[in-house]
Amino acid sequence: MEDNQTRNLKTISIIIIIFSILTVFSNGLGSLFFLIMGEQEGINNEVTSDPISFVWSHYLQLCICTVFFGIINIIGAIGLRKLRNWGRVFLIISSLVISVLIIFITIVLINSTIKNNILRPVEIFAIILSMFLFLLPFILLIKYLTKDKIKKGLV
Repeated sequence: MEDNQTRNLKTISIIIIIFSILTVFSNGLGSLFFLIMGEQEGINNEVTSDPISFVWSHYLQLCICTVFFGIINIIGAIGLRKLRNWGRVFLIISSLVISVLIIFITIVLINSTIKNNILRPVEIFAIILSMFLFLLPFILLIKYLTKDKIKKGLV
């Protein structure tokens, strides 16, 4: 593998490690504080509630899931930093699963908005825009890691 490609992979892996550590730390603390606070009044645990109540009522599950994928991404990025193919595969699979989860959560949020007759176009647009903003880094990472040059250059 050429030196520039190796440097790019190592830089990308360091960026993934940094963001994943921040994700694990912030969501770990978020879930800890959520457990300390206990269940708050006025939070509706039904799927048919408005999008904000839905996210808040499933906050702990979202945090735990995010911590899990953050740890998976740290492991994959360490493998990529060592120029191992398994690290690349780990990151691709993790990014695919995260992308599917982001799309699923978006569909659930839009569905709950429609069920409650909260058809404000601004909210639906914000949900869809957020989905694309969250998906973009994962799509770019998958696209980069599936290039033939990257596949051939890893051990």
